Amino acid sequence: MHFGRFAVFGAFGRCPVLTRQAKILDAIQQAHLLRFVARTPYAPARNVAIVRLSFEAWLRAKEIACVRWRMVTDVRVRVVDVLRLENSASKGHAGGRVIPLTSGTVAALEALHRAAGVVDPDAFILVFRKHSIDPVIRSQAVRALLHGWYAALNFRGASSHSGRRTGITSAARALADTPHASLRDVQLLAGHSSITTTQRYIDPNPETHRRLLALTAIKPAMLKAGHRPARPALAISAMGGHR
Repeated sequence: MHFGRFAVFGAFGRCPVLTRQAKILDAIQQAHLLRFVARTPYAPARNVAIVRLSFEAWLRAKEIACVRWRMVTDVRVRVVDVLRLENSASKGHAGGRVIPLTSGTVAALEALHRAAGVVDPDAFILVFRKHSIDPVIRSQAVRALLHGWYAALNFRGASSHSGRRTGITSAARALADTPHASLRDVQLLAGHSSITTTQRYIDPNPETHRRLLALTAIKPAMLKAGHRPARPALAISAMGGHR
């Protein structure tokens, strides 16, 4: 389960209070996860697609569960490099968006496409053992799978939101090196209605914080030996220097 931030109200208005959030994974942990699911005995192609869509397309569990073939294929039902996520597959009534897909995600979808044989454009891309079409049950299945994989790898604090938070955080940190990109682009790809929500998803970087605080550190006065700074006028007046 994803834990956001609560807010309290005081003399200075609304203030965010840190609460538990899904942990992000570094590059090595992501590679371990991908290799692990690729070797699972049941439906490895499906499992790889789940991980790719979570980390590389920043999809929620419900969105992963509700992607249909028509959203990732052309008129000849061939996999394309764009996901046209419909509102019905997303959160709320306006969460649909267009998401360019990485080469790894496209390859994972093509593997699923080959395994499916004849593809119905209206069918879900993921097949679960119970073959449920209920969005709630399907999203629960995705969460359960991700939870089980993280537990098997001893990735404590990771959840179905970890891939989404990892992707959003990585993109936000790369904005300075990406010409013409802004946090607004990250917001649109994530499907957030508010940029404030996007900001809350970004995992803080302690090293960046240290560098920023170092810029404001008080520097020791460069005084010559034996030199004493002049006393301020206020101090002189208080001692009776001015009558």
